[in-house]
Order: sequence, then C-alpha cells, then structure tokens
Amino acid sequence: MRLLLMVCIALLVSLSGCANRQKVAEEVLLAKKSGKEGITKVYRIPAAQAWDITRAVFLWEKVDEIDEHRLDNYVLASSGMQMVAFGTVIGVWIEPLDTSSTRITAISKFRGDCCPLTHLTPKRFFEKFDKGLKISESGRKLPIVAP
Repeated sequence: MRLLLMVCIALLVSLSGCANRQKVAEEVLLAKKSGKEGITKVYRIPAAQAWDITRAVFLWEKVDEIDEHRLDNYVLASSGMQMVAFGTVIGVWIEPLDTSSTRITAISKFRGDCCPLTHLTPKRFFEKFDKGLKISESGRKLPIVAP
C-alpha cells in the first residue's frame, strides 16, 4: 500500500510540470509571429508535395495528433510523454513561394517545464523530411512506418 501511494505521488509530481497541448500550441503560434525561433528551409518542390512529406514525417514520429490548417499554411502535431521524454508540440508552416518552391518553417515547444528532453524537434523534423524527399523524388511511395 505504501509503495502504491509513493508511485501515485511521484506520478502527480512528474506530471504537474507538463503544460497542456492547447497552451503549448498557442506558444508555438506566437513564436512563429515573432519570427525569432525555429528552423526555416526552402525546397524546390510544390507545396502539395511538402504537405505529403510532412504528414509522413509525423506518422513516422508517431505523433498523437495532427491538426492541419491548410488555408493558413500550417500544421500542428503533438506528442505526449514517452518513457523519459516529455511531450512536444511542433508547428510546421508550408508556404508556397511559387509553383515549384516552398518555404518550410518548423518550431517546437516542450510540454515539460523541468527538462527539454524530447525527440520531436525542428532539427529532427528536417532530417526526416529530407529522407522523405529522397524517397518521393525516387518515385517511390512514402511509407507509413519510418524507413
């Protein structure tokens, strides 16, 4: 009984630092408006292809939720706490520059206050995006599971 009580208390303490998804999503959107965070890259691909690759990356990363806002050129994805990694919300903006070029910006925020340990970062997003781009350019279909 004492062990169960200790486990419950430890769980409550560890989860108390985790922000809810909505609050962190708002922080990601504000960060984009500031223009001072994240990573931005330009690709010589149409926006539709960038959307497909982005969705594949999120499937490969096993995010909990994907919230697309195509009319506003962005998608939010979130992951919850996994093992020792706190959850993350990542926003990806897919902005067509012309019919064959797209600017992509990725910004992530951690859902835990105590430590920024996560796997869903802009750097990792672009590493996976580049893998997806190579697969797509080779004429193969993007797989559902990580290559």
